[in-house]
Amino acid sequence: MSTITLDIAAFRNQFQAFASIVNYPDATIQMYFDMSSNYVSTNNIGYLNGTSRVLALYLMTAHLLKIADGIASGNLVQATQNASEGSVSIGFATIPLKNQFQWWLSATQYGQQLLAMLSVFATGGLYVGGALNRAAMRKPNGSF
Repeated sequence: MSTITLDIAAFRNQFQAFASIVNYPDATIQMYFDMSSNYVSTNNIGYLNGTSRVLALYLMTAHLLKIADGIASGNLVQATQNASEGSVSIGFATIPLKNQFQWWLSATQYGQQLLAMLSVFATGGLYVGGALNRAAMRKPNGSF
C-alpha cells in the first residue's frame, strides 16, 4: 500500500490560484494538505486510486485553502445567488443537497469538482455476478 504525499510544485501548477509563494507559503499548503487527509485518505487503495486520488486530495486542499481565504477576508462561505450594490443586498442560493458535507463542498468551485468526482466514483455500488448457488450452495456435482 503506497501513501500519497504532496508535490507542492505540481499542486501550484495545477491550481494557479495558489501559485503565489508570498500569499501561499509551502508550509501553509502542506498544512492544508495534511488537513485534507482527514477527509480523503492518502492511502492509494480502493475505488479511487492513482492520479484520481491525488486529484481528490489536491481538490480538497484547494477547497480548504479557498474557505480559509474567505474566512480571513470576512466573506461568508455560501453560494451567492444574487447581489446588489445600492442599498446593499445579497441573496444566497439554497442548493438541494442531501447532507451538510455536500453543502460544505458546494461552497467552492474546488469542492464542487471534488463532489462531482466522488459521486462518479462512488455511484452504483458493487456487483458480483454469477449463479446464486455459488454464494453458499454446492452445485449438483458437489463443487462450488
